[in-house]
Amino acid sequence: MGKLELSLSNLTTRASKLDIDGPDTGKDFGDISRYQKYPFARFNIDESQPDVIDKASPEYRQRIIKVLDALEESHHKAYSEYLVLKAEFIAKVEEEGQKKWNAFILNPAQGHSEFKNLKLDGFDRISYHDHIRDETIPVEMTESRCELYLIEKYMIAGRRELARLDKSDDFIYMRNEWVKKLDDEINRSFRTISEYGLRCESCDSSNLIYD
Repeated sequence: MGKLELSLSNLTTRASKLDIDGPDTGKDFGDISRYQKYPFARFNIDESQPDVIDKASPEYRQRIIKVLDALEESHHKAYSEYLVLKAEFIAKVEEEGQKKWNAFILNPAQGHSEFKNLKLDGFDRISYHDHIRDETIPVEMTESRCELYLIEKYMIAGRRELARLDKSDDFIYMRNEWVKKLDDEINRSFRTISEYGLRCESCDSSNLIYD
């Protein structure tokens, strides 16, 4: 498997020296000039063929803006629904936690074999039973969060695309922020693997993407 190195400092340094439409089209993945080619500046990989839409055209820009507006409206609604579901879940977890405490304070030893060294002399143990359960994240909440994730993913991609079209410095910043976030996600995945006893070298310091 090949290694694709995403150097944030390298990209920023090069960006200050290169025009996004400049002639330097090397294959260095830290080179901003790669964004003037497929798949960033074109839909069709074959440059000898006409593209389905010219990405430099006003029509393409309007298409992005229209979709972003729809995504933002959808995000507002989805986020509001997610907050309600999350608040309901937190309330249920809180209630179950309180019921566990109620049972525990009446009889700390009941149902807790882990407390082998817990000694309470002169403590009246009161038997008490209540319906207690461990709350799990509901399917509706998971689906809602997944919807939000996808909406946010495409909103970020769309805003980054507009910045690229504008040849704005914001594009470099947004691209670097995206890389940092992805790098964190990769490192978290590697740490999770290592927790299960699988070999993981340089999990905390890796800044590589494997293709």
